[in-house]
Amino acid sequence: MATSLSTAKVNTFSAVIDGKTVVNVTPHPLTFQSAEGEVVVVPTSVPQGERTSDWVVNAQTVEEEAGADLVRTCFEGSPEGEAILDAIEAW
Repeated sequence: MATSLSTAKVNTFSAVIDGKTVVNVTPHPLTFQSAEGEVVVVPTSVPQGERTSDWVVNAQTVEEEAGADLVRTCFEGSPEGEAILDAIEAW
């Protein structure tokens, strides 16, 4: 369960951009541009050569009918993902 993980590691996959802390819970780095034009790469928690880590939040895709011949893809979280987000929020 993610809540038992040490949140000390969160510093290694987060960055402050325009005064807001961005925590990367994806399996790949994220690139942002600040209001001043600075490019900031937020690293992933996934070790090089691996596909996931205890901090990656996954969601299941669910399709909903949105009209004639239209489908909306939604993402449903999991209790494990919620626990990870709760741990990060506590951090």
